[in-house]
Amino acid sequence: MSHAEVSIHKSDPLHNQICDRIMDNLDEMIWSLALPDLNPIYFNAAAINFFQHSPQELMEHRHLWLEAIATEDRRKIQQELEKEQKTDLSIFTFRIQLPTGKLRHFHARLKVFKDSSGLPIRLDAIAYAVPSSENASDRDLLDIPQSNIDLEIDLETDLEIDLEIDREQVDLTSDLTLLNEELERQIGESDRNLRDKESRNLSILHALPDLLLLLKPDGTCIECIIPSGCDKAKYLPIQHHISEVLPPETLAAQLKLYDQAIATGEVQIYEHQLFKFGKLVHEEVRIAPYCKDELVVIVRDITERKETEQQLQNLTDRLTLALKSAAIGIWERDLVRDQLVWDRGMYELYGVSPEQFTNNRLTWLNYVYPSDREIIESASQLALQGKKDYDIEFRIVLPNGSIRYIQAYALLQRDGEGIPQRFIGINFDITERKIAETKIIQTARQLANTNHELESFSYSVSHDLRAPLRHMNGFVMALQQQLQKHEALNDPKVEHYLQVIAKSSQKMGHLIDGLLTLSRYGRRSLESTQIPVRVLVDEAIAILRNEPSYNPMVKFSIGDLPVVIGDPILLQQVFCNLIGNAVKFSRTRANPHIIIDSLPDQTIRIQDNGVGFQIEYAEKLFGAFQRLHNEREFEGTGIGLAIVQRIVQRHGGSIWAEGYPDRGATFFLKI
Repeated sequence: MSHAEVSIHKSDPLHNQICDRIMDNLDEMIWSLALPDLNPIYFNAAAINFFQHSPQELMEHRHLWLEAIATEDRRKIQQELEKEQKTDLSIFTFRIQLPTGKLRHFHARLKVFKDSSGLPIRLDAIAYAVPSSENASDRDLLDIPQSNIDLEIDLETDLEIDLEIDREQVDLTSDLTLLNEELERQIGESDRNLRDKESRNLSILHALPDLLLLLKPDGTCIECIIPSGCDKAKYLPIQHHISEVLPPETLAAQLKLYDQAIATGEVQIYEHQLFKFGKLVHEEVRIAPYCKDELVVIVRDITERKETEQQLQNLTDRLTLALKSAAIGIWERDLVRDQLVWDRGMYELYGVSPEQFTNNRLTWLNYVYPSDREIIESASQLALQGKKDYDIEFRIVLPNGSIRYIQAYALLQRDGEGIPQRFIGINFDITERKIAETKIIQTARQLANTNHELESFSYSVSHDLRAPLRHMNGFVMALQQQLQKHEALNDPKVEHYLQVIAKSSQKMGHLIDGLLTLSRYGRRSLESTQIPVRVLVDEAIAILRNEPSYNPMVKFSIGDLPVVIGDPILLQQVFCNLIGNAVKFSRTRANPHIIIDSLPDQTIRIQDNGVGFQIEYAEKLFGAFQRLHNEREFEGTGIGLAIVQRIVQRHGGSIWAEGYPDRGATFFLKI
């Protein structure tokens, strides 16, 4: 702020308003410029009208008033301004171009005002239109009486205004009493307006979220305005001096900035940390020179902003560590300018340096395995069309000739009209994963081949064993017939031997049948369909009731059961075997009870109150030909649960069992 501007601001506001009203009622144009930078500081109503801009625009743009002056006269105006600063007085003519395009002549007088030290601080100008000026010359205009052009304005001292107006233009016989009354009325109205404006300004200041201070350079507090709506613990009131709230080291730094703000005339901004009520807070302080011995200090609490910045920095650091540890590279492709930008991770993935890479798509494609370039092009087109996300795998060839597998993800950014602008994506090395996947696929194939060979072998062996077994049974029967003819069967030992051979061959036949059944269930193709488990359970119970060994004393309690997807024939065998085992191993109980229901996660449960088993042998239950009970007590080949497990596993499910001796067994099935 210049010396002239400061002087005006320090003048009596009421006096200024009266002067402004008087000058706004004049037809002459009056304006003032601050020296030496010629910044506008005042325009009366006539000047504003002729210069064709608002007061704010004229004040903010220092040369805007010159644009209303005729182009040919602008140079003259600038010369007169320079001349006037040397001679203190200048008289000249100029033209203003009206909105209609016509030119209007004006006579102007410029005068310089100086401060007490003789330094020029302000230039005042007064101009008025010259009648019939289209034919007037500068020489003619110089002949106009001095009384018509001698209007001067002095806004620096006490802003007393001496107006010398030609008696032909102003009638000085107006009633002074009426003028005084009008002036008193205007003064009263101006006073009320000033008080209202001051009240509004104070309300605005209190509504701001910042602490406002008016201070002396030594830190003495002239005024402290605390925001009315903020937390009372956020800002501490200052009674006399800022040392009341600042520690010594912070106080010294702030006083130094006060001096710097006054010396340079520039706003000083800095941040500091304080402990208030046991909590660390961050504040931003703005220090602005107000006048020679006063400063405006604005204090803003930025604790939340600092905490947010710290959180963002922590997230950035974590992301950086994650990207480094996962060997992830970030890239951006500008579709408009066809530019490709890589971060350091991308250069490391591709084994090149920034100097070796040209930031365009063609250079990047040179590193892509030739047959995989079509994959990238297709993925890009689908993403641009909005049909599919950019998510692909491809191979790259490093400078040393080695091949690596890359996984790429990208997001497509569009402008407000939906036009694609850029891809932002990541690349990361999946070579180790691809190698592991290849090994798993190879192992799975080998395992499938081995299982197929084992099933074929089991089937062949079982089938081939039937022939000698039939021969054995046949010869035993023939031997019994021969011995009966010769009455040799009367010997108990001979009869016993023959019974052992017959039973063993029968058992052997049952085992072979079990192997064939197990092999058949392993080879049978699945025909999946949706089927309620309750239907399978009811059919299994109906089948068991038709068997001769069925115990009619068994009680079934059936709860809620889910609907599953699977092969109905194979799943029917599962429930026949499981429910059949529950019936068989609970037949020694006086009141056999079987519960069939499901858990909240759709796990099927089959529970009996039979003989149970020792829990440590639970895994052996599902092995082929594994038995946990004496064959004389409970018949069977030990192949039933192995068949159940094989079918469940083929459906992608699981089965397990729990039990205790004489406390029953529970089988859990999840399909």
